[in-house]
Amino acid sequence: MNKTQANRPIRVAMIADNLERNGIGAYIMGYCSKVDSRLVNLCIIVGGDVDPAYEQVASSANVSIIRLGHRKRHPLRYFAALARTFRQQRFDIVHVHGNSHTMALELALAKLCAVPIRIAHSHNTTCTHRALHRLLTPLFMTSYTQGLACGRLAGQWLFGGRPFSVAPNGIDVAHFLYDQDARMLVRAHSEFTDAFVIGHVGGLNHQKNQAFLIRAFETVAQANPAAVLLLVGEGPDRDKLQEQIQASPYSERILLAGPSQNPRDFYQAMDLFVLPSLFEGLPLALLEAQVAGLPCLVSDGVDPDSFATDRVQTLPLQAGPEAWGQAIVQLAGQYAPSQRPAYTVEQFARIDLAYTAGELTSTYVRCMRQLQQAHANTSR
Repeated sequence: MNKTQANRPIRVAMIADNLERNGIGAYIMGYCSKVDSRLVNLCIIVGGDVDPAYEQVASSANVSIIRLGHRKRHPLRYFAALARTFRQQRFDIVHVHGNSHTMALELALAKLCAVPIRIAHSHNTTCTHRALHRLLTPLFMTSYTQGLACGRLAGQWLFGGRPFSVAPNGIDVAHFLYDQDARMLVRAHSEFTDAFVIGHVGGLNHQKNQAFLIRAFETVAQANPAAVLLLVGEGPDRDKLQEQIQASPYSERILLAGPSQNPRDFYQAMDLFVLPSLFEGLPLALLEAQVAGLPCLVSDGVDPDSFATDRVQTLPLQAGPEAWGQAIVQLAGQYAPSQRPAYTVEQFARIDLAYTAGELTSTYVRCMRQLQQAHANTSR
């Protein structure tokens, strides 16, 4: 690295399969909204669909999105375009987001195209294609130069015994803080004015395990006539979950709200948050629910690094839906909605986007300084 390179913004390409409303998409967009363009010249390379709202966020931040076609449907076309992009753009850092060693393909290509810093970032504690993950392990281990993870368990999953740094997910804390006036307004204009609202926010998919939650709610509904279940999200399991709800004796008290670009109001209206995930990295929805002052019941598949308050309780999924229902009833009696805490931004400073984005930028700067020092040492 010469002096001219050291004085310009660091050229960073973040790579993701898609920019949809999921954990990786939210992480990238969160950083995008806070990036300091004096230090980092950021672009996002996508091998799949892009949410239109995320396009607006990127445009407002002067961050370009490069679409290279669909990685899974047309892999050869995608990787050929990616190689051309690497050679043309001459990035200082390629930062690949994912859940498995299939990231090795982008990382190895970046290495082949002489990108000096290659970051692998783990966002979960397992993956759905374990055989391919294992097959690509040797290539992965020789392709990245820096390991990041949203939490300790996600890092251990991807990097094994190798070193990595935790880059925690961040949220706009001020946006999600509890607001009594907002709660009253939302509930006054909803189907659950006087109800005890058990809430869940997440993609409707196998990982989030909403079918289990619906079964658990049937135990709650039997014990508490005022209880309703509010499911916020969209995903491939929607039709199957809708059928399960229609077959439930408590179907009128289970609300499938669909996707939300701004779940803040839903958190205000809830009285309890439940996350029975089969596995998780560091779930943003859980952070948001805690900042909103909600008591939370989560599975033991959720990384404790995501517990930001003392109002989080865990329960193994092996206990079964009925035991989960009983635990929800107990929590409902333990935490009165009228005693919901109003936190401050300062209490959650380490998960605020301003902090986490600054930490990631510091990681980029540190990597570049180390590279500069290594080049200086070899030129002596």
